[in-house]
Amino acid sequence: MATPPLPTVVQALQGVALWQHEALASNQKQLEDVDHEVLQFEQAIRNLQEQIAALETFRAELGQQRGLIDDELTQRSYDAIFEALHAQHQALQQRSTLMGAAWGERDAALARLAEQSDVAPLLHEYQQFKTSVEPTLEMLPASYRDVIRAHHQGIVKQLRARVSDILEGVTELKAEALTFDVVYAIDAPEGPAELLMLVLPVSDTVQTRWTEREEDLQSHIAARAIHGLYAACHELGLGGAQAMYGGHQGMLAIEVELRGGDPDAIAGVLERALHNAVSISEELRGAGLRPTVFRVHVDHLLPPEEADMETLEMNHA
Repeated sequence: MATPPLPTVVQALQGVALWQHEALASNQKQLEDVDHEVLQFEQAIRNLQEQIAALETFRAELGQQRGLIDDELTQRSYDAIFEALHAQHQALQQRSTLMGAAWGERDAALARLAEQSDVAPLLHEYQQFKTSVEPTLEMLPASYRDVIRAHHQGIVKQLRARVSDILEGVTELKAEALTFDVVYAIDAPEGPAELLMLVLPVSDTVQTRWTEREEDLQSHIAARAIHGLYAACHELGLGGAQAMYGGHQGMLAIEVELRGGDPDAIAGVLERALHNAVSISEELRGAGLRPTVFRVHVDHLLPPEEADMETLEMNHA
């Protein structure tokens, strides 16, 4: 058997060269694969960055939209409040007409009775008490109230036998109950209360033209609400407070400057005083009226663009 030839150095180096070629080729292929993947990841990162930028832009737009929604909420709330108040105003005008007719019938009966000379002086004093004294009686010291009430009861006793059917009963309408709102807001931009605003669903002419118009149901609503407002001011230690009156969208608006204090505590006192003042009115009860006192956000009562109440010229009273 022949002996295999021995490998030569050339052959050995050729084997190494082949290994080197294959190793370099494999390495190059891996480098190319890695570079390709890096390029893909870089492109993916650029795509993600573009998506993030787009989302950030969209987020900023949504933030702006939220502000617009808040502004729209203010406007819509304001519109809704005054739409409701205008509807109540129309209903109260109709109820006022009906109540005016009922009072006219009562006054006609009183006029016929007043022709009797022995009754006329007593009747005049009674009417003066009901229209001028009684609405403000709670504002007087207790000792004064007791004296005035005692005197009034004496007048009533003298008239009772002659006019009880006319004077002692409440003039009542046979009509469905009608609810209306006394709407108010407390402005407290820095915490303590600064301003109280009140809007009633009655014509602003009850104040601006009170000398030109006949007293009616709307006049009684305004008088009772103002009575309650001043009673609240008295309880809050604002005895010298002076309300300002004017018209807003044709309805009576009232403002009172406050001297600080917790808005919620002030609201509690005001609501109780307003409810008491309005609820005890025989005129409103006879007309089938059911008042509610409702607090709203100050911006919803008077939006920012109308916060200076351009259409409202306030007058001291």
